Amino acid sequence: MPGVKMTFNMTAGPQLAEDKVYKLAGFHVGGFFYMITYDSETRLGSGVPGCFAPIAVVPRSDWGNAQIMGFQELIADWPWRLNGIGASTFFGVMIRRNPCLDPPLWAWALEWNKSHRVFGFMGDEAAIRSAYSSLPALEEQIVERGKRVGDGPEATWARPEVSLEEDRDRLFVWTSDEGSAASS
Repeated sequence: MPGVKMTFNMTAGPQLAEDKVYKLAGFHVGGFFYMITYDSETRLGSGVPGCFAPIAVVPRSDWGNAQIMGFQELIADWPWRLNGIGASTFFGVMIRRNPCLDPPLWAWALEWNKSHRVFGFMGDEAAIRSAYSSLPALEEQIVERGKRVGDGPEATWARPEVSLEEDRDRLFVWTSDEGSAASS
């Protein structure tokens, strides 16, 4: 209509590109792994051992999902190699090593801005596949069924997010009795 001016704004939360998140996680984990394997005599550290295998990037509203909780439970008894909280608690990093496997299997997790976690494994590809297959699958539900013209039936899937109560969040929690094992 003549003389009518219309404006509007839209705001949304950050939309993360998984491939870029995984690449950044690889840089972070690689740097921290180099640090924990650094030998002051040779002045060298190790790069990421074997395969680097991110599992998921998860927003805070979904930190209680079955997959990340299964990951947390799977690695609960693995010795710590690094547990760091920095940037006034807005950054977290965790690296653990499975004590039973040779070649080794490592677990890692990062937390950014108290809003997203990314986690996964590194090491031997077969060990990674085995560990990953032991994690619970995320269950999706059909929220809509339809039919695309000429293409046949289609469905829209979704999965409810699962929040995490603080007392069940153990991913970055290092108890004093674990401290001695982590330094060995």
